[in-house]
Amino acid sequence: MDNQEKLRLTIAPFSHFASLEFINAKNYLQDIWKNFSHQHHFSYEVLYKLITPSLFPQYDKMIISDVDVCFLGDVTKSFFEFDCNANDLIAGVVSNDPDSFFPLPAKGWRSRYKNFSPDELKAIQYGVGGGYLIINIKKWREQNIQNQAIQYLTQNSHKLVLAEQDVLNFICFPYIKKLHLAHIVSHTIWRECGESWEKFQPNIYTQEEITQARENPIQLHYVGANKPWNTPNEPKSEIWFQYLCKTPFLRDYLNSLEQIMFTKFQKSLLFFRIIRFVKRKFFRFFK
Repeated sequence: MDNQEKLRLTIAPFSHFASLEFINAKNYLQDIWKNFSHQHHFSYEVLYKLITPSLFPQYDKMIISDVDVCFLGDVTKSFFEFDCNANDLIAGVVSNDPDSFFPLPAKGWRSRYKNFSPDELKAIQYGVGGGYLIINIKKWREQNIQNQAIQYLTQNSHKLVLAEQDVLNFICFPYIKKLHLAHIVSHTIWRECGESWEKFQPNIYTQEEITQARENPIQLHYVGANKPWNTPNEPKSEIWFQYLCKTPFLRDYLNSLEQIMFTKFQKSLLFFRIIRFVKRKFFRFFK
């Protein structure tokens, strides 16, 4: 049984009102992806968010989600409340403290935004996360947003940091609707802000919204390179494993677990880290 059939089995209990369909995008944008200097742990398929109108010509709006997530709450409210006749091009979760993101020079991965213009930085700073989006396909068609996004992607692929998220924010800003914080809850926030999120102070979002997000997250997003399937001691990994056990993929995962753990150990070795560092530096040099 192939993976597509196994995925269809997971929604069999809901087949009276739901279906699962697969679209062959024919590796579109893969050539552009090769120009990215910051690919991180992403795959080029994240760029398909930029061609939503072409992939789904039959719809006026759509929820787009990353795949490294668990849905724990109802998404219908955000979808039905989004008015595709309004001016908003996308909707998503914004940063609770956008002013802390910049100014540059920022530390760590944020320092890679040094090549961006002030207008680009502003759009990213006050933009949305790419893990959960509602895209106004109707307005995208009317305003030719897809072509604008592809053009910007092609011209700036060498400097983009968060791939499609950077493109979406720059092209759509300021026509962005803020969604409730609960629609993207990072699994790392429990480690960064404490078990009760005591370090997560109200700013853009109120204390009530923060508490609701912590107690009743709609989407639990496993951000970064460490995921439950390769780093089981990550915060909230147990939730992912609970859902895995309800799918036909459990046996496949258990059969691959030994190799997953060995690969994880291998990447921690000094020799492997040196090789990775050298490759990254030489790649940037030749670029």
